Amino acid sequence: MSERTPRAPIRTVLLWTLLAVGVLTVAAVAWIGLRGGAAADELRSAKAVAYTLRDQLLAGDTAGATASNAELIATTERAAELTSDVIWRAAEHVPFIGPNLSVVGESAAVVNALAADVARPLLPLAETIDFASVTGSAVDLAPLAAAAPALSEAREVVEPLRSRMRSLDTGAVLPFIRDAVSELDGLVETTADTVASLDRAATLLPAMLGGSEPRSYLMLVQNSAELRASGGLVGATAVLTASAGQISVSDQKSSADYPVLATPVLPVTPAEANLYGDKLGRYVMDVNLTPEFARSAELALAMAEPVYGRTFDGVVAIDPYVLGRVLAATGPVSVTPDLVLTDANVVQVLLSDVYRDVADPLAQDAFFAAATDAVFAAVTADGVDPRALLGALIDGASAGRILLWSAHDDEQEALAETTLAGSLPAATENAVGFYLNDATGGKMGVYLDASANMGCAPADTGATHRAEITLTSTAPADAGAALPEYVTGNGIFGVLAGEIRTQVLVVLPPGAQVLTATRGDDKLATIGRDDAGRTVVSIFVQVAPGESVTVTVDVVADTVETVVSTPGVELSHPERGYVQCPTKE
Repeated sequence: MSERTPRAPIRTVLLWTLLAVGVLTVAAVAWIGLRGGAAADELRSAKAVAYTLRDQLLAGDTAGATASNAELIATTERAAELTSDVIWRAAEHVPFIGPNLSVVGESAAVVNALAADVARPLLPLAETIDFASVTGSAVDLAPLAAAAPALSEAREVVEPLRSRMRSLDTGAVLPFIRDAVSELDGLVETTADTVASLDRAATLLPAMLGGSEPRSYLMLVQNSAELRASGGLVGATAVLTASAGQISVSDQKSSADYPVLATPVLPVTPAEANLYGDKLGRYVMDVNLTPEFARSAELALAMAEPVYGRTFDGVVAIDPYVLGRVLAATGPVSVTPDLVLTDANVVQVLLSDVYRDVADPLAQDAFFAAATDAVFAAVTADGVDPRALLGALIDGASAGRILLWSAHDDEQEALAETTLAGSLPAATENAVGFYLNDATGGKMGVYLDASANMGCAPADTGATHRAEITLTSTAPADAGAALPEYVTGNGIFGVLAGEIRTQVLVVLPPGAQVLTATRGDDKLATIGRDDAGRTVVSIFVQVAPGESVTVTVDVVADTVETVVSTPGVELSHPERGYVQCPTKE
């Protein structure tokens, strides 16, 4: 009895210690739960306020934007404080729960820094750039130049914040937290992209719009009724001139005004010849068979400068869909006494109706020139809402339907980082591209729907990733007889009238190993490399009215970071293009 007595106090101490630890653990969990719930509420509020702030800036409500940003800072500060105390930080090292807390806390800190260190310093600039001062074709370049230092500084701040968000590992967190962080990540990405775009605009536009000396650009009008990798064949060109912010368009020419060259205007590389033949170097209509717009621009300039008898500072490309967005801002324009173009009908008219109603190709070219003149006259007229017009141009650029290349190396280096460049990301990045080139020889592109998906390959394929693109013809069943020969191509390249033949290009990262490339049930494809060393699958697809054909490419590759395409291809993939798939042994 006396030997067992000393154990009682020890047991009692252990019990009380365990009880105390349990109480503290429950208290800590409750504390974290309460603060985590409150932080989540604050971050939800912050997201809503951030989008209100964006809308206020677009509307020119700087006073409202300033108040919203102050609210945003206060909200994100509360979220950051709730997720940064000692107990929270300690709990971040606890298995399972720790990664969730760490991701929430880091997200709160990043969004708070975004509001305080990026948005707040930039708000005064909104008052200095007065959209109402934009009249007609004139752009006041002084405010842009003055804003350049502040925008450059903001970009230096926002890029590390973007990197912090991208580095968050959400693989082990709860689904509802992952979804919330994804939304905040989208907010950070959008803000970072906007700041980067504004920084480049403030740096580039004063010079590119003739601030120091007049500039002239070759404008390519792409016709997506006959697809090319960057959008559509070059059906017309014009001269866009900029001087001290004054912009004008003149001297339109049809592709028929360009000679068909016996030999390429510039040497065609073996990789280009393998994928496209030498046509991109001999026909102005075909310079954009390649998805690299910088290369298309060089070829176009080499062809255009002898025709125009002048040199150019760069190349800009647009298409009818851009004209539609612009008309939504300007309002309808009259091309002829009987035809008014609107944002609702311009694509249908330019890509379809004109070929039905006007048989002579030269008359078609004249109509396109008149339509372009009418739209540009509306753009440069007084009374157009500059914010609406700017929004239309931003939409067009974001969709890859406005492309720009500069002959000045420093400017092109900056443009290469943007969607305006119309090129695949650097070969060092894991990018995938889906591109289409018409092989029908007609104007059937308006009847072609395309949807592409980049995802993980089925486990039994031995591949890591699967790239799929489906082409569907929406042409009427009697297209071969009902549509004009100029539209169907009338069998010019051996394609049955009414059917659509298309070259599909799937561009993969360097080092990607293609296991299979199929067109429906056929395993017929050309696999090569482009001049940057990327793997390229080229396969031709022909669809009859109402028919769909899917091209499937199974590959072994690393994580896919970016997915891009010919404008109009409907893409399905995770936001920002990230596709992480299990590696194969």
